[in-house]
Amino acid sequence: MLTDDQPKETDRAIPRTLDRLGGQGVTFGRAHTGTPLCAPSRASIMSGRYAHHHGVLDTRHPYHLDQHTTVQRQLRAAGYRTGLFGKYLNYWHTGDDPPHFSVFRGWPGSWPRRAGPVPRGPGPTPPGASA
Repeated sequence: MLTDDQPKETDRAIPRTLDRLGGQGVTFGRAHTGTPLCAPSRASIMSGRYAHHHGVLDTRHPYHLDQHTTVQRQLRAAGYRTGLFGKYLNYWHTGDDPPHFSVFRGWPGSWPRRAGPVPRGPGPTPPGASA
């Protein structure tokens, strides 16, 4: 289990869960991010690469992430169930479930809705969009 963008002050809301996860897993009390933006940082977590290698350099181009190189793809290929709860990447099409997750429960209000084509690179094409 991994969380990101988790403010320290939210620890008080789930102390037993944090104790259990930290007691049976790994915590990083002095961790830093190489990219202090939401989507590039999350793409780095999912790919194990810096933003200049995975291509998600800002919050508006989520389809630049090569979905074939993500940790969730590797875990699914090895037979693990994977899940994502919350926001995937900014500007990811709201009707397009992210690939390689057994379970996805997004927050519909957390993505911007906009008309016109979604900027994209390698990866799946959202329904109704031209490739």
